[in-house]
Amino acid sequence: MYLNQLNAASKSYILRVVVAEKGRDTLSSKKTVRFQILLLKDEKGNKMRGTLFSDQIEAFEEALQYLGAYEISAAPIKFIDKKWRTELDQFPYQMTFGSKTVIQPVHPELGPILPNYQPIASIPRAVDPNKHL
Repeated sequence: MYLNQLNAASKSYILRVVVAEKGRDTLSSKKTVRFQILLLKDEKGNKMRGTLFSDQIEAFEEALQYLGAYEISAAPIKFIDKKWRTELDQFPYQMTFGSKTVIQPVHPELGPILPNYQPIASIPRAVDPNKHL
């Protein structure tokens, strides 16, 4: 799926994007809300704003790196009120990040980076030399 196919009704999707810009942690004009703006770009050149709020800024600091490629799913898509839109906003929607959002790093040539699981039985047991049988 691509960014231009998303809207506020989009719930079940997976898309591949690059973090093209990562703004600074900013305080709203009334100094009530902290936020950080990301500019996400897909392989077709579509761009969409991503917004992190308050504690999400620290929580997603390592998960979303500048120029990093990611597969993202289950991130809520919300309408941007016209008074908050900028010239960077290609669509009237922004991606927000919630507790169900899944972010998977992607290596451009290899695809998603998958964990290297191994069976618990293959891990050698640690023996306590001071423990008497």
